[in-house]
Amino acid sequence: MHEEVGSHLTWQWPVIGSVHADTILTTWLVMLVSLAFFWYVGRSYRSYRVNRGQATFEGIVNYLARSESTANSSSRRSSGCSSSFSS
Repeated sequence: MHEEVGSHLTWQWPVIGSVHADTILTTWLVMLVSLAFFWYVGRSYRSYRVNRGQATFEGIVNYLARSESTANSSSRRSSGCSSSFSS
C-alpha cells in the first residue's frame, strides 16, 4: 500500500457524502480514551477521603487556572487598555 502525503482514505456515507476515515477513527479513539479517563477520575469521588491522584489532578487544574488568569491580567496591563470607559 503506497500513500502520498496529504492523501486520505475516504468513506462514502449516504447522507453526508465523502468523509476522511482517519479523522473519524481518530475522533472515536480520543472520545473513548477521554471517557475512560473521566470515568477513572469520577470513580475516585465516591470516597470521602482525597487520595493522591485526585489531589494531584486538582493541583494541576488549579495551577493552570491561576497561570491563565495571571497571563490575562498581565496582557491587559501591557496593552494599555483600561476597563473603564470615558466619554
